[in-house]
Amino acid sequence: MGATVAVRSEDFRWVSGREHVVRYQPEPPWKLVRSFCGRCGTCLGEPDTNAEGGGFPIAASALDDDPGLRIVLHECVADKPAWLDICDDAHQIEGPAEDAP
Repeated sequence: MGATVAVRSEDFRWVSGREHVVRYQPEPPWKLVRSFCGRCGTCLGEPDTNAEGGGFPIAASALDDDPGLRIVLHECVADKPAWLDICDDAHQIEGPAEDAP
């Protein structure tokens, strides 16, 4: 479970630390490449992918400052743990966002 920020490719630039990024490419049928900081292990999202639509996810926990964004979607809520209460009015979908109508 984690928070991600959708980033447009043209709005992203590395400031520092790119040389420390470690990528994990899973074996099929899994597809999502995972990127981590090789020094501290922080999950980074997909900063080196050019995903369809010209953007990619970045782990919100990897940001140094408040990006000025707020939650707009909770996905996979059917699989959330019973102890997790969603306490905002953001849109909720039962499964992954790609399955949403």
